[in-house]
Amino acid sequence: MAIRVDASPRIGLGHVMRCSALAKAWQSHGGGGARFLCRDLPERVAAALQAAGFELVFLAPDGGEAQVPDLSREAAWLVADGHGFQEPDYDIFVKGPAPLLIINDHCERNRYPSRLLLNHTLFAETMDYGPRLPQGRALLGPAYGLLRPEFGRQRQASRQVARQARRLLVTLGGADPRGGSLKFIEALGGLDLAVTVVVGAANPALPALRGVAEKHDGRVRLVVDPPDMAQLMAQADLAVATAGVTVLELACLGVPMVLVSIHDGEARSAQAAAARGMARYLGDLSQVSPADLRDAVAALAEDHDARLAMSRAGQGAVDGAGASRVVRVLCDEARAMGRTG
Repeated sequence: MAIRVDASPRIGLGHVMRCSALAKAWQSHGGGGARFLCRDLPERVAAALQAAGFELVFLAPDGGEAQVPDLSREAAWLVADGHGFQEPDYDIFVKGPAPLLIINDHCERNRYPSRLLLNHTLFAETMDYGPRLPQGRALLGPAYGLLRPEFGRQRQASRQVARQARRLLVTLGGADPRGGSLKFIEALGGLDLAVTVVVGAANPALPALRGVAEKHDGRVRLVVDPPDMAQLMAQADLAVATAGVTVLELACLGVPMVLVSIHDGEARSAQAAAARGMARYLGDLSQVSPADLRDAVAALAEDHDARLAMSRAGQGAVDGAGASRVVRVLCDEARAMGRTG
């Protein structure tokens, strides 16, 4: 499998993380190795991919996508994941011998010339890819959620929901481009909760966040680039999060959520999560005040019935087996085309 994907403070880490989940499932099902084709990638993310046994190839900075078909020539599949890819890029990808899987969240292009298209968002099934995907098949919805295997290992079939929430997890993205962690940490630190704030090492507000955390005498813990995010999530009674792939991860583990969004795509995801009963959505991060978030968290911390309903709804929608389902489809399609991993 060859995977064309990038990550950066601007793009975020979500695309690479879900592609990593797919690559791990591909390996565990005997599909073979995975080669990541990247132009932008933080050093620590590159190291993590290599430590997981994946091959990493950096593309020329200004070379377009012309290298990709040749670099994926021996692959059973070429996977392309990124909002920045345009239709001419996809046309280049399909020139190579490897069939194309596009991972897409927003149905924003007029045409997807791929054999398969995957959209694992909570609102995917409301999108009409049919006329835009003339030669392919769409895999839609959270049943195909690309979660890393540690989330399946941490999942409990029927999560126990505490009568009173005591542990709050705050995770607003590894890059946190809108500075939500710093905006909200002071207000959340004043609650009667043990607060864990997860940030990336490249977060420019990290020194300020450390300073605020130190003022709260151990009630606010700052965790930088945790090695096992699934474990941190599983330990939380309640989470504050942005509405990217984190929503699927928390749902899989049955963690009740208060959500904010940082762009229109996340707003749709958060609205869908709220409509499914998995979360409370407060709106765009820029429009949510620290007091608004504090009050919403405090109310939900005391509302056992609401948190129990959220937990059950989340686990009912996301079971953690989505990556394996996708790989089974890839293997079936490859056999139908006479290709192997």
